[in-house]
Amino acid sequence: MASAYGHVNVVQQLLAYDAAVDHVNATGKSSLFIAATNGHVQVCALLLEKGAAVDRTHTISGTTPLLAGAELGHVAVVQLLAVFGAGITTADNDGWTPHSTAAAEGHDALATWLTVVEAWSPLQIGAGCRLSSAATTAVQLGVVDPEQGGVGAMLAARATAASTAPWG
Repeated sequence: MASAYGHVNVVQQLLAYDAAVDHVNATGKSSLFIAATNGHVQVCALLLEKGAAVDRTHTISGTTPLLAGAELGHVAVVQLLAVFGAGITTADNDGWTPHSTAAAEGHDALATWLTVVEAWSPLQIGAGCRLSSAATTAVQLGVVDPEQGGVGAMLAARATAASTAPWG
């Protein structure tokens, strides 16, 4: 329930008491899947930082958290999951991909972003990178801190995935 409602502090407490970061409920959804579906980027970031499986699929539909976020137009969630290595082109059991789902649901800007990321192999977004307390990349900072303008602003400013900024 904490993931569904975006209660970051409750999720932190549960994880501190050894709650399973990859818990799957009776309907086949992981905590990350639920947070992504509901657009709770901070909960997603916390779960990912604690080691949640970024591509754990819904046990019935085969939908990934990234695909679920794309379907509902949660841009920041999709970008965060991509940075953490989620499969940008992973299809569900019916063949829907994040791009096709976003496009079908009318999330044109997100569908365009997914197309660019799919095609932009030099960036290698999400190639096993993880946020750390020591430093973060400009692209990661843009995802986690919306005041930095998001990933689109970082890419428009020609920020590189390797340029780092101290966490402070």
